[in-house]
Amino acid sequence: MAEQRKFLILKGGRSSEREVSLKTAAHVEAAFDRMGLDYKSVELDGFSEWLSLPLKGVDYVFNAMHGGPGEDGTLQALLDGLNIRYNGAGREASAICMSKVLTRLVASASGIRVPEGVWTPCGEPANFSRLQATLGASFVVKPDAQGCSIGVSAVNNKEDFDAALSVLNRFNGRVLFEELVSGDEITVGLLDGEILPCLLISHAHSLFSYDAKFNSPETTGYSIAKMPPEVLARVEKDVWRMCSILDIRDYARFDFIIKDGVPFLLEVNTLPGLNSHSVFVKASGLAGMDYDSVIGKIINA
Repeated sequence: MAEQRKFLILKGGRSSEREVSLKTAAHVEAAFDRMGLDYKSVELDGFSEWLSLPLKGVDYVFNAMHGGPGEDGTLQALLDGLNIRYNGAGREASAICMSKVLTRLVASASGIRVPEGVWTPCGEPANFSRLQATLGASFVVKPDAQGCSIGVSAVNNKEDFDAALSVLNRFNGRVLFEELVSGDEITVGLLDGEILPCLLISHAHSLFSYDAKFNSPETTGYSIAKMPPEVLARVEKDVWRMCSILDIRDYARFDFIIKDGVPFLLEVNTLPGLNSHSVFVKASGLAGMDYDSVIGKIINA
């Protein structure tokens, strides 16, 4: 029984998603309180603290550490080595999906459509005119390994391009330059082996950016996506294909653009946010589940 287990909730960290992590953890803690579960909660800072976690007697770690080592396979590998269960994908899938570039390569090698893209190391010079020739007059600039659309910019001219690169100077790793695919933005959640209702996202921004997600929720709308049966079947096929390849089982979120009836996979989130603004939570609600039921499904998956 879940009530007999000892839980540890991990939150915080130093990634760019620290504040999102704390919001997720606050909601999870409240759910654990309502369900009467036995848990402790630890807010972490530097990685050295992870090596002295109070794991003795812990049966299950609820990982609310969005971004950085909490989401990129590092924490997952530590817990795997200690044979402690946790939420979210395993170490391999976490490492791959934290990288938008690696996710693209896995998806395209598996017959899943992705936008045209080019990537370079952060700080390496990039030629705006050559990128336009490859990707089109307008394209998207993304840091490779940041979640919540942090650092994502739409580029329409050289001024936009220079501004986008200046933002990315604070990140390490690769920069992804991606074709701007116009169409319906949908997100597809997976929970305990079932696909949640596909959500159509509408917003008053050129991109579904961090600002659109967290700072302007009143301008963002979510509704069940109405797609022709053949398009929905293709989306679900792509989701199941990625889940099979990456061994994703308990929960995850898949973001697509639907252009002219063709789904383009944008990214896979192996540790979706679980706060009140999170699209995963909204999709679960449209499936008729309250928040505590979602958390229960995750920890019992």
